[in-house]
Amino acid sequence: MIDFDLYVGKWPFNPLMDCEPAQLCELLKRNGIHKGLVTPLSCLQASDCLEANTAFFDQVKPFSDYLLPVLALNPLSTTWEEACSRFWNNSYGIKLFPGWHDYFLDDPKLTELYQTAADSKKPIIISMRFIDMRNSSMSICKAVDIEPEALINLAANYPGVNFIFSSPSLWEAYTLLAAGKRNIFVTISSLEGEGALENLCALGYGKNMLWGSNYPFYYIEATLAKTRNKKLDKHTRELIAFGNANRLFGI
Repeated sequence: MIDFDLYVGKWPFNPLMDCEPAQLCELLKRNGIHKGLVTPLSCLQASDCLEANTAFFDQVKPFSDYLLPVLALNPLSTTWEEACSRFWNNSYGIKLFPGWHDYFLDDPKLTELYQTAADSKKPIIISMRFIDMRNSSMSICKAVDIEPEALINLAANYPGVNFIFSSPSLWEAYTLLAAGKRNIFVTISSLEGEGALENLCALGYGKNMLWGSNYPFYYIEATLAKTRNKKLDKHTRELIAFGNANRLFGI
């Protein structure tokens, strides 16, 4: 099993459990997860994108058997292009937080990023949410909502890029997947409601879904329960847990 939605580091607004690399590796082992794509929490707050990513890549390097680094970029940072140049080849994907950092995904400065991703076959992961706004202690962490239609247009404009939309709601996931784009993928951590995951899979969308817990903001056990549902057939469970990952990353 491969977890596509993990974060590592410290969060300034409240304490989080098991967020250092060694702790995260132990957590994955306990839950039968073989590898995880990790994003640095520091990049969400840092003004210097290069400095934050440099510290992050050094931090996770000793844990490469379990933790696969994702390059987190903020195009509003003056050092984002240098960070991109320095760590592109060492990352398993590029993660963007347009709702948190408040910019538009059709910004012309991102055109070269999309084109380079298409040429190198490196996926771009776009966070739709990473905190649960129903938690009152997170009320100061508001982010701008991203309309699924804008994401569908982005995927249509760059058909050579595999876009992974992280933690969409059930409605957002359905809207994205119903567009029928082969380069649109979603993670499953925010698919809530009885039968949510099974219903999407019944529509044939299992081949475009990835296992992602959004830990530490969500519980890993909650996402595990979604795919342990006996209503999901074995083939679909395996696609979501690792099959689609093998196809995208060769992991």
